[in-house]
Amino acid sequence: MSVHAVSARRRRKALAIIAGGTAVGVAGLVTLAAWNDNEWVFGGAGPDGESGVGTSQFNVVQNAWEGTSAPTTADFADYETEPGDALTFNVDPAGLTPGDTIYAPVALKTDSDSIGGTLTLQPAVPFEDATHVVVDAGDALWDALTYSVRVTTTAATAENCSATGFASAGSPIVDGAGLDDVLDGTSGFVSQTLQADGQDVQYYCFAITLPNDPANQNLQGRTVFPAWRFAASSVTGN
Repeated sequence: MSVHAVSARRRRKALAIIAGGTAVGVAGLVTLAAWNDNEWVFGGAGPDGESGVGTSQFNVVQNAWEGTSAPTTADFADYETEPGDALTFNVDPAGLTPGDTIYAPVALKTDSDSIGGTLTLQPAVPFEDATHVVVDAGDALWDALTYSVRVTTTAATAENCSATGFASAGSPIVDGAGLDDVLDGTSGFVSQTLQADGQDVQYYCFAITLPNDPANQNLQGRTVFPAWRFAASSVTGN
């Protein structure tokens, strides 16, 4: 074999080693100099925009309205811890005689940025403060009074809250109960639904009666202030 041939083989082998080394080197450079990328997400965007993660609001407001036109949106107020608006009766509530019944409406709805929920009327409790003074020894008048309540979501029906229209003023939820009678879901105190954002109104008509009972002839000059609470609960998923 000639010296030239040996030198040629050595040169090819050297070039192959260099080539192999270069290939390893290139692979190493690709690893060390790779492009990097990051992807971030955040909570949270809802169907209406990027609102973040927070809590909903549930709030019910009331209007103890009077007159011939049922309220729709105006003049609703919030009384969560104590009685606020007084029921406005069609006659003087302080002038009852045995056999009399008086009528008064109240409307409730969610406010403009509230989720939906339910309302459940609770038994009456006695209310008294510096302005509203109870005069009822032995709770005799309190024990004698009875009440009924009807409810509707139709304003025109709600306007029948009177002696002549009570029977058609909505569906009965209380019928001739004592003021503090505890009623179950079949004989009264069923729940009503309120849609979100004040989309509907529940109109209640209260009728309070002093029965024409001989025992009630001795109740002259007495005064009580029954207060009713509507227990409101939000509906999951609103």
